[in-house]
Amino acid sequence: MGNDGSKGEKETFAEAGADGLALQVADLLKGIPVDKFSATQQAQVKTLEDLLRDPGFYAGNPKKGVANDFKFNEETGLYYVCSGCEIDGDRMPEAMFKDFAGGGAQQRYNDVCRHEKELSSDTTKQEKKDNVLRGPERLIQGIYALPTPLADRDFVWREWSACFDVGDKEQLYISVASCPEKDEDLCPAEQDMVRGKLHLAATVVRQKLGEPSAKAASIMHGDLRGKMPRTVQNIVAGGSSSYLANFRDAHSGSLDMYGNPEEKDDDDNNFMSAY
Repeated sequence: MGNDGSKGEKETFAEAGADGLALQVADLLKGIPVDKFSATQQAQVKTLEDLLRDPGFYAGNPKKGVANDFKFNEETGLYYVCSGCEIDGDRMPEAMFKDFAGGGAQQRYNDVCRHEKELSSDTTKQEKKDNVLRGPERLIQGIYALPTPLADRDFVWREWSACFDVGDKEQLYISVASCPEKDEDLCPAEQDMVRGKLHLAATVVRQKLGEPSAKAASIMHGDLRGKMPRTVQNIVAGGSSSYLANFRDAHSGSLDMYGNPEEKDDDDNNFMSAY
């Protein structure tokens, strides 16, 4: 997970702080009105915060201006990847919420997601309730292209998103996704593909109103399954931060709902990345 050798990139909030990246990302979650979320969503937020505050994360090298922390999961044999960066612009949490809630974020910002399909949704629009902007809760299938001779992967996951004011005039966006139990019953695996498993993916963006930039982070833990060795998967995981970099580059300085990220870099080997 070596340094990409880039020069002159903006210092991220993770690099500027004394604490590790994972702990700083955990602090971004402070003040979330969990009582306004469903029991499942509350449990996911708690799991996320507990994970980020748990010892064991270590710093990796930054890539494309995105800092990275890694933590090994003994049960899966795979790494959690926590990535963080600054995003320039006003009301970035709201902008990124609207983008994600509109659907198709993986296909737009993941370097190897070639198709994303909505299988079901509880609503077709964004709604505001209890001063919380809520996106649709959706069941999604994503198809990810892997280099020959590896078979492509398909994933099925449930996702939700929200945006709200917290603390002293701050705005926060969060999205969380994970594979449901018995995903094969909900959507059979595609022919000639391997069904992967997304254990956890999340994106968090927080910004004080009036500040010129937001703090953004993503967390990912997924399994490509099939015959790919764990050691290779863990090397691949180092490129997952390119999703956050693409998201940042599409939105910096703009409230556009759908930005166009810079040309995708095939060398990132970003086979699966966080939301």
